[in-house]
Amino acid sequence: MVAIGPQPDFAHISDKFRQLSVQFSHCQNIPALDAGNAILDAIRALQQSMNERFDAMDRRFDERFDAMDRRFDERFDALDRRFDQRFDVWDRRFDAIDQRLDAMDHRFNVAQERTQRRIDIQDQNSQAPNSSETN
Repeated sequence: MVAIGPQPDFAHISDKFRQLSVQFSHCQNIPALDAGNAILDAIRALQQSMNERFDAMDRRFDERFDAMDRRFDERFDALDRRFDQRFDVWDRRFDAIDQRLDAMDHRFNVAQERTQRRIDIQDQNSQAPNSSETN
């Protein structure tokens, strides 16, 4: 028969792993590792503070751009009103000129009609037999 060598003691191994686990849990008490956690906490706090500041800065930029936008709209609207007023003035002036031209055109047409009637009457008179010539 073949000789069997020593066999592993699993209960002993399990106990040693348990003890090892307890010892590893004490690693968090090592100052160098604890300082690392404190550094990470400080970094997280700094990151949070910077995020808050960036958010505040974003809000201020938004407020300023909104204010600039409102001022631009107000100025554009004022400029638009001034152009409208000026165009209205010019429109009224052109309407007055147009009315004058219409009146002049009407007077010209009336004068032309009168002149044409006079010409027609003169033509009729010149074509009618002269009573002195027939006698």
